Amino acid sequence: MGPDDNDQDTLLTTNQLGEIQFSTFHTEQGFHILLHMINTSDERLNTIQIKDSQNISYTITEFLDYIQPYTIR
Repeated sequence: MGPDDNDQDTLLTTNQLGEIQFSTFHTEQGFHILLHMINTSDERLNTIQIKDSQNISYTITEFLDYIQPYTIR
């Protein structure tokens, strides 16, 4: 989520990174946006908040480390 997003905005596919099913992380539109921001060193990266369905917050590095063992599709 960006700095201007609220909890209702989490329903937008642009804010959803994906979901884990078995050994696969199924990406959503937000994941591809995040990767683009990382690859282009977007200045907004330091404003991004990542939260899971239990409202646990992750840094971008923590999130990428968390999904690393999964097959990404």
